[in-house]
Amino acid sequence: FEWFPQSDLLGHPKIKLFITHGGYNSLIESTIRGVPVLTIPLFFDQLRNSKCAEYRGNGRILIRKDLLNFEKIKEELNEMLINISYYKQNSQRLSNLHNQKPNRPEEAIIKWTEFVISNGPLKEMIPETVNLSLIEYLCLDILFFILIIIILIILILIKIIKKLIINLFITKKHKKEE
Repeated sequence: FEWFPQSDLLGHPKIKLFITHGGYNSLIESTIRGVPVLTIPLFFDQLRNSKCAEYRGNGRILIRKDLLNFEKIKEELNEMLINISYYKQNSQRLSNLHNQKPNRPEEAIIKWTEFVISNGPLKEMIPETVNLSLIEYLCLDILFFILIIIILIILILIKIIKKLIINLFITKKHKKEE
């Protein structure tokens, strides 16, 4: 079984829009070629990949349940084709960013310096962790939840043990009285 030459097709100048499931390889190939995407995520990481494309402005998402709604499909396609210059510009920008990034470690410092100089400050280079609160960063919310669960389990075990001990002594006391 031979795969379709997807990357070559995306490189054709008449391709305006790529409709894809939002798989990682498809999005990388469309990014390299600078082609906007309309994604229809079906499984696993495809929704996340699709949201990244939508966030970067080089694509839109069509939810799977809307596949049976012809009007919704038409609306999404029209939105993208009417505003194709916006999506194409963002796709081309991402393509340039991808194609200019340094690849070999020995070139890295020079390439990254040139990259930042030619593209200016980029929101893509700021880690998402910068926006986390201290509680989220240190996972205190999760640790607090786990601590509460552990405390509840310990309290329940203590109660059960108390009841067992009390019942054990009460039954022994009743046996002695008889």
